[in-house]
Amino acid sequence: MLLTNAFSSDPRVNKEARSLVEAGYQVTVIAWDKSRAHTRLETRDGIKIERIHAWPTYGHPLKKIVFLPLFWISVIVKLIFRSFHYLHCHDFDTLPCGFFLGKVRGKKIIYDQHDYYSRMIKSNKNIPKIIKKPAINIVDRLEKYFVRHIDKIIVVEEVMASDYPGLGDKLVIVSNFPELNFFPDEITPHDEVRSRRLIYVGIMTGIRGIRQCIEAVALAREKVKEIELMLVGVINDVQLNNDIQKMMREDKYQEVVKLVGQVPYSRVPRYLNSAGIGLLLFQPVDYHLRAPYQNKLFEYAGFGLPIIASDFQVYEDTIRKHKCGILVDPTDPVKIAEAIVYLVEHPAEARAMGKRGIEMVRENYNWSCSEKNLLRLYRSLES
Repeated sequence: MLLTNAFSSDPRVNKEARSLVEAGYQVTVIAWDKSRAHTRLETRDGIKIERIHAWPTYGHPLKKIVFLPLFWISVIVKLIFRSFHYLHCHDFDTLPCGFFLGKVRGKKIIYDQHDYYSRMIKSNKNIPKIIKKPAINIVDRLEKYFVRHIDKIIVVEEVMASDYPGLGDKLVIVSNFPELNFFPDEITPHDEVRSRRLIYVGIMTGIRGIRQCIEAVALAREKVKEIELMLVGVINDVQLNNDIQKMMREDKYQEVVKLVGQVPYSRVPRYLNSAGIGLLLFQPVDYHLRAPYQNKLFEYAGFGLPIIASDFQVYEDTIRKHKCGILVDPTDPVKIAEAIVYLVEHPAEARAMGKRGIEMVRENYNWSCSEKNLLRLYRSLES
């Protein structure tokens, strides 16, 4: 498996790799540790991890454009003479070197698309416009070429699959659902304290609606006392970090927000099991309007949290269908606050939403469903 992060905490990749190990495959993850914060060699849950320590790309996104080819060269040098059967490329940024190696060595190539790479470029405000359009065109053209000549492509859900018509059995959906052992056997009852505690878990950036979450909770607190917001994760946006620090110096926000910071994935359940409402308020940029399922949606639901989410089609298909939350305009803190107040003031309905969310995850949206598709894909390559 090829990966352009350090594989310190990547739940999807970890689930896939561990499922393959448990099925009898030998799995090695070649990861790019840009911060050099982790050991070069590690074995975790039977997964062999080899990290490349070089070329930090934090800061301006153009750094990644400059140093990414050097990562590809390092991967090629590392693997060109090594024995292996499959190259599993996670996201487009590992596909060029994986494609080259697979064709030179005559090995099977799997492209595992987690995100819309060209749309991520389009929505990134830090990339100069003069570079953005050519970069999008290059990515789109290369991806179309690679997809025609690889063995399998994995996508996260149906909306993403619709972008690749006519591929038949070549395309497989492996949704990023949580494992059932992520959830406790019994969920902590929603008492009055917990019902007033909101939570966001994940990487924090401006387009993930963090400012709107904070503003909305402050507005809701004017009507319902003792509401608070826990933000669990790393702030990966300099401007957002500055904005949050500025907001928290204002009286109306000081008692509203609890910045937990980044925690190991194994500790996330502790925070989810102490909250009463989950927030998923991605902003309506092109990328997020058609983005794949967010794993946190199902993590929230599996802990019995009613969800307040952006009114996007991808969330309507689950939240509205299963009646496990409220959809709102994610750009409007007033509308978000109204949804918060409604759930706090209607605890019986909030608990019913949470119960339906738990049933949804345990019956249909968990990793055991996705694992079957992943293993079926690999077995098809053996024949």
